[in-house]
Amino acid sequence: FYIHHGKDWYLRIIPRLIHRAGFELGTGISVNIIDPADAADILKEEKPK
Repeated sequence: FYIHHGKDWYLRIIPRLIHRAGFELGTGISVNIIDPADAADILKEEKPK
């Protein structure tokens, strides 16, 4: 939930449909977990610009 301060206070309740940790909740950025070996293979396939 978020509490907004201002002239009129209100409380926004946001249901959690997936598990998010502090980083995701604080920044709004989702972290996708991938196996390091798979990530290395994907990066090796990319061509440099």
